[in-house]
Amino acid sequence: MSHTGSNAGPGRAAADDRVDHLEGLRTRLDRLHSQDHDGRMDRQKAVAGAARDLIDHLIATAAPSDVLADVEALLMRATASLRGHRGNRQLQPSASEEPGYGSDHLYWSPMTGLANPLAPPLDLSIEDGVVVGTGKYGAGYGGPPGCVHGGHIAAAFDEILGVVQALSGRMGLTGTLTVRYHSPTPLHTELRFEGRCDGLNGRKILTSAVALVDGVVTAEATCVFVAMTTPRDA
Repeated sequence: MSHTGSNAGPGRAAADDRVDHLEGLRTRLDRLHSQDHDGRMDRQKAVAGAARDLIDHLIATAAPSDVLADVEALLMRATASLRGHRGNRQLQPSASEEPGYGSDHLYWSPMTGLANPLAPPLDLSIEDGVVVGTGKYGAGYGGPPGCVHGGHIAAAFDEILGVVQALSGRMGLTGTLTVRYHSPTPLHTELRFEGRCDGLNGRKILTSAVALVDGVVTAEATCVFVAMTTPRDA
């Protein structure tokens, strides 16, 4: 008689599910840095990076009016080039994605999107079961002199923990986000977010995260996501 699986129980099953969700999330994050077959997305990410650099210089520029006029004309021509190619992109996981934030969304996210010039962006990875986001905030994200606006820190927590919730295997919406600021977070400095899934409580997905600069916590957050109902839950 085979005894394979005889030790499997609710705890083992939950651990196995967590590993599966972790590997699924890791695959989706790796896909963000993969090259597409025709190079279009790679080019779009490069254009977004150039626009991001432009924003950072524009916020802090002391250029005279004639230089600004030249830049305005260049940007108007660039906008005209794109105007006839408007798409209908939807910010949602594709049909092939598992529950949680899909890689399609993460391409365009205002926090992590390599193809979104409004994003810092934050580079996502997984380290020892923890979702990590790293990046630098430029001048366009400033609040107090030389520091990141607290609202951007809160938004980054919401985004990072929105990815973290995928480790639960469920898809939820932000219910409560609580942020505690310990000290100002400097601009133009490598910032690290670490997010964890702390468990489930019914439909609630419990998560937490910290923001660090040189290993020192500048802010921390807890977030409760409320899982969307499925026919099985009804």
